[in-house]
Amino acid sequence: MKKIIGLGILFLLGIWSCLEPNTTSETTNSSNSEPQQLDTVATAPKKDVKSEDNSNKTKKIEGTYLDGNAQKGGAYLAIQEKGESKLKFQLNIYGGAPSHHSGYIEGEMIRQDSLAIYTTAESGDVCELTFLFSEKEVTIAQEGTELDCGFGSGIQANLMLRQTNSKAVFLDEYGAPIE
Repeated sequence: MKKIIGLGILFLLGIWSCLEPNTTSETTNSSNSEPQQLDTVATAPKKDVKSEDNSNKTKKIEGTYLDGNAQKGGAYLAIQEKGESKLKFQLNIYGGAPSHHSGYIEGEMIRQDSLAIYTTAESGDVCELTFLFSEKEVTIAQEGTELDCGFGSGIQANLMLRQTNSKAVFLDEYGAPIE
């Protein structure tokens, strides 16, 4: 079952990598191949630090996050906001060649500002995943072994993922999006 999920994730990664828009704010001058900053970036107004700190409390983090490729392995994360501070998530991690081990975990957790912690002891020992959200990225840190978290051999959830979609796309056991 985990191999099927892993194959579905690899398929989705291939599709998303082809469709992913260029999100950089750079342009190339035809006479010079070095990137240049757009004028609109340089003239952006400065933000008040107080208001920026408060914006983290209500900043939308819902979406789909992704990193990796079929050869090296990677991860797929869907986060759905359920109210002011509750998050539902699904995390799929897969190893690259030659082992192709995988890990899957889902659940709900409470968000405090830009931090959320998920804890489970389903395997008998404690697995803790700490999610730290920043602008269009999430960093995940794992406490406990791969077995504590129910992952395959050598699979760790120490990751940095980029947001690729503002919609949370959860997957079924075959790696197909759940409508």
